[in-house]
Amino acid sequence: MKPILYYVHDPMCSWCWGYRPTWDALRLVLPEDIKVVNVVGGLAPDSDEPMPLEQQKLIAGHWQRIAVELGTEFNFDFWTNCTPRRSTYPACRAVLAAAAQDAEEAMINAIQHAYYLRAMNPSDTTTLIALAKDIGLDSRCFADDLVSPGIQRELERHFTLRRSIDVYSFPSLVLQIGQASCPVPLDYRDHQVSVKFIAAKM
Repeated sequence: MKPILYYVHDPMCSWCWGYRPTWDALRLVLPEDIKVVNVVGGLAPDSDEPMPLEQQKLIAGHWQRIAVELGTEFNFDFWTNCTPRRSTYPACRAVLAAAAQDAEEAMINAIQHAYYLRAMNPSDTTTLIALAKDIGLDSRCFADDLVSPGIQRELERHFTLRRSIDVYSFPSLVLQIGQASCPVPLDYRDHQVSVKFIAAKM
């Protein structure tokens, strides 16, 4: 059985966006016998309520901090052009629905770019369906899957898996070899920190 590297994330997690270049670099140099498995963590449950202003300011502050610390690009027009909601489960379901069409990574990338660079709201179903079209998916099938019991069960399976490997913050890496699993240290600027740890465990 291949070793598994779990990447636990949320497509609307700003620190995951900040970590994205380092995660991309890490994946390029992983040993070929390691299987990478994305796990959507689910930052915030479904909600139709607009995000309170104080919470908007708090999250926008996180964006500013990440931009300063990591040099990550953000489009702050999101906060004036959209009606933010504290709801990331729809985006998580979109990743799973795209995975059913072999486009998991493409959807993660599309959601992050839409949210952080294009000032679009991935909490909205209309946005997610538009992104599915953008990346060439069967948008009607995607729209059906997005609200299907099967995708909801898959979302809950991801949450159960996340808890089973004891992850409660994003992004997180966990290496599983056989029945044993351990957290992998990550550095937002240097993928070699994780590379060296993984190499020592193999």
